[in-house]
Amino acid sequence: MDLTLNEFNNSIFPFLNAATSLTTLFLRDNNIDGLLPELKDLTNLELLDLSSNKFNGSIPIQELTALKKLKVLDLSGNELSGSMELKGVCELKNIEELDLSKDNLVGQFPLCLTSLTGLRVLDLSSNQLTGNLPADLGKLEFLEYLSLFDSDFEGFFSFGSIAKLSMLKVVKIYSRSNLLKVEVEGSWEPNFQLTVIVLRSCKLEKLSPTEIFSWPAFPEFNHMLPENIGWILPHLRYLNLANNGFQGNLPSSLGNNLSHNSFQGKLPRSVSKGCYSMTILKLSHNKLSGEIFQESVHFTDINVLSMDHNQFTGKIGQGLYMLDISNNNLTGVIPSWFDELSSLSALLVSNNLLEGEIPISLFNMPSLWILDLSANFLSGDIPPLVNSRTPIVLLLQDNNLSGVIPETLLGNVTIQQSVGGVFRSSSTPKASVFFFCGGMI
Repeated sequence: MDLTLNEFNNSIFPFLNAATSLTTLFLRDNNIDGLLPELKDLTNLELLDLSSNKFNGSIPIQELTALKKLKVLDLSGNELSGSMELKGVCELKNIEELDLSKDNLVGQFPLCLTSLTGLRVLDLSSNQLTGNLPADLGKLEFLEYLSLFDSDFEGFFSFGSIAKLSMLKVVKIYSRSNLLKVEVEGSWEPNFQLTVIVLRSCKLEKLSPTEIFSWPAFPEFNHMLPENIGWILPHLRYLNLANNGFQGNLPSSLGNNLSHNSFQGKLPRSVSKGCYSMTILKLSHNKLSGEIFQESVHFTDINVLSMDHNQFTGKIGQGLYMLDISNNNLTGVIPSWFDELSSLSALLVSNNLLEGEIPISLFNMPSLWILDLSANFLSGDIPPLVNSRTPIVLLLQDNNLSGVIPETLLGNVTIQQSVGGVFRSSSTPKASVFFFCGGMI
């Protein structure tokens, strides 16, 4: 029977007195308060929903103890306030789902709840419970869902105490006290099947994605990221998976800090498609190859892109203020589209296979501050500095440049490093730091 969202208050119970065969009863949002003596006659009830009523400090514990067949009990959102005697609830040995969230409960974790070994769902979230979380939670062998979110627990809690709960899928822990320390790694072997884990303000000291993905819920992980991880987290803003030994192809749905791994193959065309809010992408120190980005890929919010120490051969997109694609296998001339990156302040393209002349347009980029073209095969003259508004740090060493070092360049560049090549004399430099040239001056 579903009587949710009515105005029966306590007047409904004399009518229910004769409904002894009821197995389910939904009385959510009915302004019910006080004692409910008629409840004890509903001995066949298996599901009782009394959530969002007005018990205001007292619930019919004595009446509930008569419901020996009860499997599901929802008392959430009742503003019980203060400490509540739960021994009556703990006598419901057949209970499988218990929701006491948003009840303003205070005091310690009710230890008697750990004797309800048939529990599959336990929700104590959004209360004012304090003290330590009991290791006896590990006795709830059938537990699938555990929410201790938005409470005031403190002390130390190890996932080792619940590691053998083989049916556990969801764990949510958040302590407003900021005094709870949770340990998720140890010598214990997890048996749970976690698919959702929320550990907010839990003073985690170490959380290795490799360790997490080795849990039984990820049986096919084996050092490879799930292909759909970015689609699952479409609004992801920051994810650091560096130095975890990931291998295989880079998931097409994901972007952010994936540096210092062993990803290989081409960069997926959809690498930025799934993470709508991504602003930083770090792919450095991998084995990625092929074109950097297809022309059809457009970053809308990205402003830092680090791709050094890979094997890229192609070109890239717009909208950046920092671009690092050094230590790759980029060939041909310097791409003409570099100067289209009007917001770029740092362009690092060293240790590639670029050849030809340096485009004068690179020296006319209004925001450019650092330009590193060192260790390539560039030749010809160094262009004069056309735009003198922005001082630049210029690195040109280990190339095949020749000709005259422009006076305009010497007068504006703040740092000049050794420039490999053969140069003719020019007038006295105005810069405070000297050029160290690899050839004749």
